Amino acid sequence: MIDPESRREYRTGGTSGTNYRPEIDGLRAVAVLAVIANHFNEDILASGYLGVDVFFVISGYVITLSLSSKQSTTLWAFTGDFFKRRIKRLAPALFTCVTVTALLLCIFNYQTASHINTGIASLFGISNIYLHHLSTNYFADSTKLNPFTQTWSLGIEEQFYLIFPWLAWLTWLKKKPEKSRSSLFAMINLLATSASLLFYILLYPKDPSAAYFLLPTRLWELTAGSLAFLWQPYGGFLGKKQLRLVQNLILPLLIALFALRDVNQQALTITCVLITYIIISEPTTSKAHALLQSSPLIKIGLASYSLYLWHWSVLTISRWTIGIHWWSVPIQLFLIIALGFASYELIEKQTRHINWNVGKPAFFAIYVLSIGTLSSILSLAGRPYSKLFSGRQDCIPLRLTTCKPKSEPHTSLTPFITNTTITPENCIIATEKKGFPEEIIKNCSITSRPEKAGKRIFLVGDSLAGNLSPILDSLYLRRGFSATILTKYACRFEIDLNYRAPTDTPRPSCSLANSQRLKHLSNTAKDGDIILIAAMDLIPTPRLISTYEKIHELLGNKQVAIIATTPVPLRVFPEDSDAEIQRCINSSSQWFNYLSRDECRKMHSISREEYLKQAGLFTQSIRKIEAKNPNFHVWDISKILCNEKSCPSHLNGTRLYQDTKHLSSPITTTLLLQDFERLLESKIKLNIPPIL
Repeated sequence: MIDPESRREYRTGGTSGTNYRPEIDGLRAVAVLAVIANHFNEDILASGYLGVDVFFVISGYVITLSLSSKQSTTLWAFTGDFFKRRIKRLAPALFTCVTVTALLLCIFNYQTASHINTGIASLFGISNIYLHHLSTNYFADSTKLNPFTQTWSLGIEEQFYLIFPWLAWLTWLKKKPEKSRSSLFAMINLLATSASLLFYILLYPKDPSAAYFLLPTRLWELTAGSLAFLWQPYGGFLGKKQLRLVQNLILPLLIALFALRDVNQQALTITCVLITYIIISEPTTSKAHALLQSSPLIKIGLASYSLYLWHWSVLTISRWTIGIHWWSVPIQLFLIIALGFASYELIEKQTRHINWNVGKPAFFAIYVLSIGTLSSILSLAGRPYSKLFSGRQDCIPLRLTTCKPKSEPHTSLTPFITNTTITPENCIIATEKKGFPEEIIKNCSITSRPEKAGKRIFLVGDSLAGNLSPILDSLYLRRGFSATILTKYACRFEIDLNYRAPTDTPRPSCSLANSQRLKHLSNTAKDGDIILIAAMDLIPTPRLISTYEKIHELLGNKQVAIIATTPVPLRVFPEDSDAEIQRCINSSSQWFNYLSRDECRKMHSISREEYLKQAGLFTQSIRKIEAKNPNFHVWDISKILCNEKSCPSHLNGTRLYQDTKHLSSPITTTLLLQDFERLLESKIKLNIPPIL
């Protein structure tokens, strides 16, 4: 991230004779403080994350200066010395931070695989690639729970370092750098800057994750810093008098830029890079440079690399435990400062001056062996449900063998009917599994005892339908209904009726599963039976609506009652907040979550108006079918999940959802069950005896 590379070199000056430029360390301090403020609370500095872009430009400048001062007779000696310096200065602090943070994470989190893998990727300098592979949204809430997200920028720089010194040697430094700047090297930098910037502008609207995390779209920021050094003798693209005047105005503008919100991110990034370029392009007597040369800023700037590493660790572990509150901020700030400066004084400065009295091949072999050993240790420590976990493990969310009480709101409980073959192990049909074979249907069908013989209810649809299985549990045990569960995750029940719109094409496995579900319904359903269809979808696609319209025809015109649910209010929780919800499940039962339990109860709601925008068209479509078909009925579950003004996440202290969209067992087994029974009595005219 923030590169301590070559501070010695740019203190004493390279071949150009440049003296130490303390304002660059001061600018580092401004950047790292902006990033830390943004990560504490986005409302403080909404665009403080742009500090990372400042670091990129500075790094390009300093690395170019550093390389210009090195005299080597061969390419191997030149690049070998460079990589050895890089490892000595970056690896010890990174290894320490990753190891300590990973062990702490394992103490407070029982499912750490993706997070630990990010840490391991950072040891190899590829965490940015790994985060892009996960389709990470840097600005999502879930990203704040990965304690190694901040290492993505270090990955960008390390990948840059693999290319840049080779290019510098072959096009510039193989000649005599003390006499002239290589016009060829400058031209290559200019072309790389232009091409990368254009790629960033074009790619960002199509793939924001790639544009944010990958080197090709970040290269222009680093090469801009290199150009600032190469063009320094000429005052950059401004004369020295004009530059001094502009610098006095530009630093306040940079700070104002950090405070902007709801502004086009590409425009902000480009402006930030341009401002940084102007500030570092030439040492002047401007007031801005004088401010950046103040002693406190220089000290912070010198420790900026360690501060950057540790601030994210402190904030993430806090989010997994006590949370971030007004009263906790002083403690967390103290930890960030203490750990950051301790890392700088005891690790960065000490390892920089250690005499590694081994040859380059042995040095690099030791480095690779260290990465492999540390990666193995972290992989073992981060195994699911590790013994390092200090919390209660009697009920682990999303683990099928735990959380047995039906009152717990976990996915592991559905589909489920007590003391039958309908269990999650038998009846969770994953998306990647093709079809819906008869052996699965057999396990997921139960018949009531003869003395209670009643109607059969078929529960059909995607994971929302599976969440409704506790309703069938009660109807089977106490009302004498037979039950069949035909649910498949991410696979709504719809039949191909010659619709081929590109946006309306089901998964291949869904097509097969739906044909098998329809075949079973046609062969098994009898007059008087009930088919309950549920789907997550908010959009009434032609294929889905046509299936609802023609369901009785598809079933041979049997007198079967079809009940279709209205959609659940999606995005009741913040976007991409599954990890946050996972942290909050059973938070009051974990000793380390005690202080954040109130925060966990404040899950976000949406307005009823927003829900009607989401689900209105779908609901209207199925209401029209209900008006035409006396055997088709709409079950409006929004009556339970929403009030007149909003669709909340809790009702009378009961969680309505187990994650961002799936219903919890407590609401299913109480209010939804009661409402479903009222529907059976009022619309299908079934006599439902009371529970004794």
